[in-house]
Amino acid sequence: NRPMLRVPPTDSKPVVDGKLEEPCWKDAAKPGPLKVTGGTSAKSTTEAFLLCDANHLYVGVRCVVKGNAQPGKSSEGDEFLELLIDSNGDRNSYYLIRLTNKNGGETFSCYIEHDPPWQDRSWQPRFESAVANTTGLWFAEFALPVNIFNKNKTLAPEIGFNIRRSGIPGGETHCWHGASTNPGEWGVLADIPARTSLPAPEYGARGLNRFFRLPNNTYTS
Repeated sequence: NRPMLRVPPTDSKPVVDGKLEEPCWKDAAKPGPLKVTGGTSAKSTTEAFLLCDANHLYVGVRCVVKGNAQPGKSSEGDEFLELLIDSNGDRNSYYLIRLTNKNGGETFSCYIEHDPPWQDRSWQPRFESAVANTTGLWFAEFALPVNIFNKNKTLAPEIGFNIRRSGIPGGETHCWHGASTNPGEWGVLADIPARTSLPAPEYGARGLNRFFRLPNNTYTS
């Protein structure tokens, strides 16, 4: 029952500026308008676009805001996007990357295990992201090096994936497949550039307070 989307390769790396203007995005995989999982009836729409090359997963998102769109004003507000990536396809561990649509696109990231529940905020990888706002509309763009998913030892050719948009006027939440935090209920991305091994993770403490204790520099089993 999990939908599968094949991610096409691209020879042209998009410029990560949040505008999605490069020709390569026309050939991207499209899961269709994301589903509304809460709030009022759909007033806004969200569309996602996916590409990859030998070393990256590229994600572009187009967010239409109908609930509060006003002439001459941008759609900038408290909305945010979350990418949920089960990189080794084990249906239990995953990476969360969150991007807001304000202040140039603030990011948050962490590694999570669903059962038993566990979270590692020290997973703070380096990747490119950007947002662009206009009247009643905003865009997000990500270039994710596949080597950043290194809390797991491998990267599978088919990975669990979901994308979630929250903070929409009217209380709507948009998801590709399933609103659950259980990776086993998400969709699947196929034709990902697999890795049989990945470099050891680098831990960071950006934005963490002095009471946070960094874990040992080891893989999670």
